[in-house]
Amino acid sequence: MAYPTRADLIAASDVAELTSMTVPQQDALRVVAINAVERFTGQKFESYVGTEVIDGRGGAELYLPRHVELLTGITVQGTSIDLTDVTLSARGDRLHFTPLSGGYAVEAMRETAFDSRTFRSGPGTVFLTGTFGWLVCPAEVREAIRIEMEVAAVADASQLSGIVASARRLGLKDIAQGNLRATVGQPGEISPQATLLLADFVWHGAGGYLS
Repeated sequence: MAYPTRADLIAASDVAELTSMTVPQQDALRVVAINAVERFTGQKFESYVGTEVIDGRGGAELYLPRHVELLTGITVQGTSIDLTDVTLSARGDRLHFTPLSGGYAVEAMRETAFDSRTFRSGPGTVFLTGTFGWLVCPAEVREAIRIEMEVAAVADASQLSGIVASARRLGLKDIAQGNLRATVGQPGEISPQATLLLADFVWHGAGGYLS
């Protein structure tokens, strides 16, 4: 698993509200933080080896449904395309065709042939085999998980947390207790600091094939 362990996250934190929690409480916050990061970015930062079936779009570039660490095989129905024909982008989010030696003339001849270098349009026309996801969790993601745990721990330790939680559970929008008056809103999906850290990791994914 690429995600940092609870021990690593706690060791990197200097927020007393988090470090003083029990291990089960810290584990629970870690799970919640990881889920929040995955929902915000639209991807998981762990890896698996297998095969992905993708809808081809008929063009010379293919956006991938998930991050690819290592591509070990490709099959495009109706073509003889293999790994020597394609290049994986540095971000691991798309495939494009490797320029042919011989320049434009060779490329043009290949494109007019039956076995042209295109990701044929249609559902389930491209089969990719390799390592998907992330072998190593990016530093920004690790930091975002830690920050989410810290924010949650501080919020839980607040004297207002119980009052606000009860009001939200009862469906109340405004609460008043003594001199305290407050409007109860819904918490954001993820903290502003984590949002900035994860901006470059939001996965837009691939569209479907063009009919």
